[in-house]
Amino acid sequence: MTKEFLLNTVFSSAYQAMFALNVFLVTVDSLPNDSRANYQNLKVVGNRIYE
Repeated sequence: MTKEFLLNTVFSSAYQAMFALNVFLVTVDSLPNDSRANYQNLKVVGNRIYE
């Protein structure tokens, strides 16, 4: 899953969106050269959940 996928997907529920975001962040945290701190702009995904 990529950041672009998250930003371009219209999820059918808040649960699906939060689940996808969590999976992405867990994956990012497991990478040796990356961390969720580099993706603070993904708050946009969380904001879109409640629109």
